[in-house]
Amino acid sequence: MYLLLAAHAHGAALQQVTRAGDPHPDRPEPRLISAGELAGVVRHLENRPREAPPRWIWHRTQDWYPGLLAAGVELDRCYDLSLCGNILAYSQFTAHTEYA
Repeated sequence: MYLLLAAHAHGAALQQVTRAGDPHPDRPEPRLISAGELAGVVRHLENRPREAPPRWIWHRTQDWYPGLLAAGVELDRCYDLSLCGNILAYSQFTAHTEYA
């Protein structure tokens, strides 16, 4: 499962997405989560029995992970889009492409 986590005026917006990045057809609308609920929701999603932990997608790890760690929540895996962008921008393999 891929979960996109984005900042929202009242905390965070959580959107399940497909591998292609589209909203998941079973859950087309984002779930709004207050800042106080975030750690508990993430903990629950990371520890669901009989299901693999989600792959989190967010803009910058430093915006989310320090608070989660402070609440005792560790993630199995995530995509940091800012870091991915920097890797592509400075890679010799993408210097001649639109990715850079």
